[in-house]
Amino acid sequence: EPGWFRDGRVSLRLSSGEVRRYSFGRAGDVPVVGDWDGNGVDSVGVYRAGRWFLRNAHSSGQHDRTFVFGGPEQLPVVGSWDGRHLGVGVVAKGGPPQWWLTNGLGRSRVDLRFSWGSRATDTALVGDWDGNGVWTPGISRANGRYLLNAWQVAPAVPVQVHTSWDRRVQGDFDGDGATTLGVVSKVGRFSWRDDLRGGPALSATTFTG
Repeated sequence: EPGWFRDGRVSLRLSSGEVRRYSFGRAGDVPVVGDWDGNGVDSVGVYRAGRWFLRNAHSSGQHDRTFVFGGPEQLPVVGSWDGRHLGVGVVAKGGPPQWWLTNGLGRSRVDLRFSWGSRATDTALVGDWDGNGVWTPGISRANGRYLLNAWQVAPAVPVQVHTSWDRRVQGDFDGDGATTLGVVSKVGRFSWRDDLRGGPALSATTFTG
């Protein structure tokens, strides 16, 4: 289901249709989403210059867990790199992506470190592209191309981007266990496909928060 994070204000539409609005984090934080406590429900956290703050409930309050992994010149990613544990990682900003991943929460050990992506404009993303339970790196490029699923290439633009503001998003939109791609517009229009084929969006919804 869709959601927004704006300067520490969170708006989520739950699968029941209920909308939750609450405060967590602050301006400048980077939002992250994951099942932090293993109860089967994703919740929101924030990344702040290398420190992670995770909350298990969809409500205002203090973080339930915090740890350091990364730094101010890196961006966060979340996924199960080994197919067994939820892990986190960081990707360097401002150049071809450099990746550091760890197989857990609160660990300082780097389990995977590599360079992937050859252009300064490459944008890092992660997903379980083939639904096998293991999350792998992806790259989004300005020309609408993607490199996905252990260095496979998506055939074309997965959804049609209508304005320069449209942001690319990814998620398991149909609940089949595989990550696919979409976009969200400035007016809160979420559009996506449930496969990695090229073409126009097959599904859409509007949520402004």
